[in-house]
Order: sequence, then structure tokens, then C-alpha cells
Amino acid sequence: MLLRTEGNARELMSAGCVTERYTQDGWQWAEVLTRTLAEEGSPDAALKLLLAVPATPEVWAAASGLGSELADIYWSRMNPWSTGPDHARELVELLIEHGRSWYAVQLLAQRALTETATLDDKTIQLIVKALDGALAADASAETPVGAGDYEVDQLLGILRGSDVPLDRVAGLEWAFFPLLEGLHGTPALFSKLSSDPAFFVELVSLAFRPEDAPAGESDAGDARIALNAYQVLGAWRTIPGTTGDSIDSDQLMDWVRRTRELLVGAGRLDIGDQQIGQMLSASPPGRDGAWPHESVRDAVEASESQHIIIGFRIGAFNARGVTSRGLLEGGAQERALAKRYRSWAAAVRKRWPRTASALDELAHGYERDA
Repeated sequence: MLLRTEGNARELMSAGCVTERYTQDGWQWAEVLTRTLAEEGSPDAALKLLLAVPATPEVWAAASGLGSELADIYWSRMNPWSTGPDHARELVELLIEHGRSWYAVQLLAQRALTETATLDDKTIQLIVKALDGALAADASAETPVGAGDYEVDQLLGILRGSDVPLDRVAGLEWAFFPLLEGLHGTPALFSKLSSDPAFFVELVSLAFRPEDAPAGESDAGDARIALNAYQVLGAWRTIPGTTGDSIDSDQLMDWVRRTRELLVGAGRLDIGDQQIGQMLSASPPGRDGAWPHESVRDAVEASESQHIIIGFRIGAFNARGVTSRGLLEGGAQERALAKRYRSWAAAVRKRWPRTASALDELAHGYERDA
């Protein structure tokens, strides 16, 4: 019998024959043959048969009946995409149980969560379990081709709209940030940064050494965490107290004050202030038409921090991104930007002199580059 043969070509041939026969006669035929092979002392052949037919609860039960060793082989090799929508959710749980959580994430996002699926508490907990399993997966474990950002973002989007606590969702966004960065948003993570000064200081402490600490080496794990924290801070531009284009000045000032107190205790005030300044550079225009928003100007003035101003200038400059221009255009773009910053500086100078100074420095930089 072909199922008892070895060799890739013959195995492929036997799998094709089994699939064709299964299409004709269904599980009843496969069940009888599986039992016969096992009883005749050919459990390996029975396993090959089970791997060649669609994944259904009957097949999973039959695989378990072959003994734990062969059952483990079945779960390590079975094709999750051979199951139908009716059994996809049950299979997701089994894949997590057998260490194939990345496949569970893909199957859950693409097949189990159909448009008519009920997003009850059990489903939400299954999503969390699948994502946790993917994070805990051994780096050497098999992952599906293309496993990643789209499915993770889809599942996180469901969690954001659920009753799962913000901290829990933010923690998952933090863990998956290297996968999501630049492609998908992490609003829960950024919201937590904007509402929790201690969390901001925790990330600053992960990304940067204390100001009085000697230089030294760190292990690869610490370096990965530090890089993740650095990238999260670099991408974060959600100003505390923001609602639409409005910024609550009291909320922002309170956040800056409490954060800076914690930064002093962490020995990272200067670098933390620069991160605050870069975040503030994402400000919308103010009610008076000048930039930045009045609440941001108030925060800059109240802090009396040169490092916040440094960070603000860095953030504003970096926000411009890559530019293109005509062959003979020269520095026209830079001169236009310098004029705009000079105009804003003049508009805010009387009430917000530190902010005006930062705007003047930005204008001077563009004039120098023109």
C-alpha cells in the first residue's frame, strides 16, 4: 500500500490518492482505513492518511488515538487551512495548545472571525490567548509564511473596541510594536503614555541610561527592549489633554509637571525633557492661527527647560521628512519655511518668549540651509 511507503515522491502520490478517495467517500472511508492500519501495526501509515485529509474534529480525535508521540507529530505537521469555517474556532484553541499560536492568530483573524461571528467575552479571551501565545512562541518554532502585522493589527483592533482594560491592550501593542511600527497604529499604547507619567518615565528609563551612569555593555535582551522603548517614544505624538484639535492646558501642564518630577528621581531629566519636547512638536495650530497651540506654548514657558526646547526643535525639524524639488528651485522651500516660523515667532513673542525663541531657532536653521 502506498501509505506504507517511504520517500517524498511516493508520499506525495499517496497523499494525492487519499485526497481523491476522501473526496469521493468522505470520513467514513478514512476512519475505517485509519483504524485498520493502526490495528495492523502501521500507525505511521495511519498518521500519513490523517495528514492527507481535511482537518476536522473527527480527524483530531483519530490522531489522539494513535498515541501521544504520533499525535504530537500530527499537530506539528497538519495544515490548519484545510479546516472549514465551522471548525476554525475550535482549531484555534487546539493550535494554541499544541504550540502553533502564530497559525492560531492567522486562522482566527482570517477565518474564525467571520462577519457574522459573535464577539462575546469568550471570543475576546481567545484573541488575548492567541496573541499571548504568539508572543511566548519559541523563536525557532515554525511560523506561517507572511505571519504578522495584518492579523495582529486586526485582532488588536477588536480588543481596542472591547471591554479589555487599556493597560492590557497597551501591553500587547508594546510587545508587538516592532511588528506594527510604521504600518499600523498603536493608539492604546500612545494613550497610556499620554495619561500615565510613570509609564512614560519607565520607557525613558528603558531607552536611556541615567545621566550620571558610566557607559557599559548590555546583553542582547536588554538592547532589544531599549530599542523598542526608543522607537515607541520616537513614534509617540499624542499630546496629553488632546481632544480633536483642542488641548486642555491644565491636563497638559499637570502631566508635564508630574512627569518631570519622576524624571528627576530616575536620573533622566534632560533626556526625558527632550522626549517631551519632541512630543510637543506634534501640536496643532493655536486658536489664534499661530503654531504651536496655546496650551503647548504655556507648557514650554512653565517648564523653563532648555532641553524641552531642544527636543521641540528636533521634533519639528524631523517632522518635515524627505523633500523633493526642481533642479533650479534652490532653497525656495527653506526660505518659505523660515518666513513662516518668523511670522509665528513674532505673533507669540510678547506672551510666550521661550516658544518664540524656539521658533526663531527653527527659522534660522532653514535660512542657513537655503
